[in-house]
Amino acid sequence: MRAHVAKLIETPALRATFGTVPIAFGMVALETLIVSQYTLTRSVVERLCGVPAVGRGQRMLAAMCLPLEQSRSDFGLVFQDGSEFVFASDAHDMRFLAARVLPAEAVTAAAMPGHAQAVLALGVGFSSNVLDVVRFNNRMVLNNGHHRAFALRRMGFTHVPCLIQACANEEELSLAASAEIQNNSDLYFEAPRPPLLRDFDHPVLARSFQVPRLRRLVRLKIEVESQLVAL
Repeated sequence: MRAHVAKLIETPALRATFGTVPIAFGMVALETLIVSQYTLTRSVVERLCGVPAVGRGQRMLAAMCLPLEQSRSDFGLVFQDGSEFVFASDAHDMRFLAARVLPAEAVTAAAMPGHAQAVLALGVGFSSNVLDVVRFNNRMVLNNGHHRAFALRRMGFTHVPCLIQACANEEELSLAASAEIQNNSDLYFEAPRPPLLRDFDHPVLARSFQVPRLRRLVRLKIEVESQLVAL
């Protein structure tokens, strides 16, 4: 497990994502884990639970909770019209990542009608997607990885490896936590009985229902303006 974490720390995606507050790695108890997401997709949980019993060891646990890379076969460009681009994926984690200006020599495969001096790279893809909790006021709230945490509990695991963002004050909490956690911080960090992962199995608190299958679309549209200005 330590060797896996050492590799994860060196990945560019993790370094670029978790650089605002101190982080640690540890085994988190699923029974007392607070959740900030209130819906789970049953088919996703069932797929995650499909790991054969003989393969449910430490290596699988590390790879599922703290993946070193993300590969999505269902990701693709579905529409392009001039300066507009639409990407689609069944994974709802797909998002616009960032914009970066690169030197022209960094991109050699794209033939352009001219001599490019710079390239604007627009990243579309997936987050680092590690199991991530925010720790504040001696409580741990799941920030990402609800489906995996619930599936692992269903599989019989009591503790799972997790990236822990340790927040010492509300300012650090605003940098580390999701918008849901920030907007309802009293519920998660002060309420006597916050929502727990085990509540998804509670016969009174949980409900199952059918919903249409949804795909995530990300649309990028580029606007170009050129003008002359006096020096």
